[in-house]
Amino acid sequence: MAKQSEDFVPQAINYVKSISKERVVYLKHDWTNYFEWGFAVIFTAIIIDAAIESFSVVGYPFVAFSAIFSLLLLTNLYYQNKLVKVDGVGLLWNKEDGMKTLREFYDDLTFDASVENIIRDIKLNEGFKNGRDIVVLLDDKTVYFHKSTFGRGNSPSSFFGIINYLKCKKIAERFQDIQQNYKQELPS
Repeated sequence: MAKQSEDFVPQAINYVKSISKERVVYLKHDWTNYFEWGFAVIFTAIIIDAAIESFSVVGYPFVAFSAIFSLLLLTNLYYQNKLVKVDGVGLLWNKEDGMKTLREFYDDLTFDASVENIIRDIKLNEGFKNGRDIVVLLDDKTVYFHKSTFGRGNSPSSFFGIINYLKCKKIAERFQDIQQNYKQELPS
């Protein structure tokens, strides 16, 4: 099990804003997200400009690669803090089944950073293995899943947005499978 760094303190999540925006919103304002978006937009503009300028020299492959790379970069940034929303049964069952579902996907969970309506597990980078931040927000009959992958310096990496979102979709599907038993037993 990875030992958590003594000086690492995860950012607290703004529960109300996160649910209303269906994106993870942190209590402490962090300019990193703005810098990442700014960099991505400027980088995309430079790539597209260079592709258009050199089109006659390098042709379609460079233009196509540039467009795909830029689109992938922007898409990853969009999905970096996106929550996967799924209907649940009730707060108590949602919490229990959320933890049960996560344990099926990850075998080293501790839920050290969890609070009342937030299930959270954080693992820092260890050697060549990336760290992660798994968040489950529990609303009365709705559950929101999110995963971030840590890059260098244990900060969220913007290159894993789509992969993490798709992983959360799989987790949400499994969660619904587990809760299907309750839904069949409960009166409408």
